[in-house]
Amino acid sequence: MKGKEIQDGIAQLARMKGWRVAHFSPGRVGPKDKWITNYAYDSKGWPDLFLTKNGRIVCIEVKGDGDTASQEQLDWLKALREAGAVTAIVTAKDWKSGAVERFLT
Repeated sequence: MKGKEIQDGIAQLARMKGWRVAHFSPGRVGPKDKWITNYAYDSKGWPDLFLTKNGRIVCIEVKGDGDTASQEQLDWLKALREAGAVTAIVTAKDWKSGAVERFLT
C-alpha cells in the first residue's frame, strides 16, 4: 500500500471525526520533475500530517510498504512529543488494523 493512500485515508477519517488536518505537499520542479517540499530552517523531516482537535495535537509520519523513517523525521517526532504532542509513525498494517481510528477518538 502506498503512503499517499494511507495518508489520504487518515486525513479523510480525521476530518470526518472533526479534526483539523494540515499537510504540506511537495512540488514538482526541474527538468527531471524532481519532487521537493519548499521548506526553510529546520523543517526537513516535518511529519506528513499535523492534526488538532479540542486542545490535542497529533503529528503523524506515514510510511507505505517498504518505507522507513529518516533520522530527521524521527528527530521531529521526538521534539514534538517532548513539547506535548502525540506522535505516531503509521504503516499500512496500522491503517488496515483500525489502530488509527482508535487513536483519533
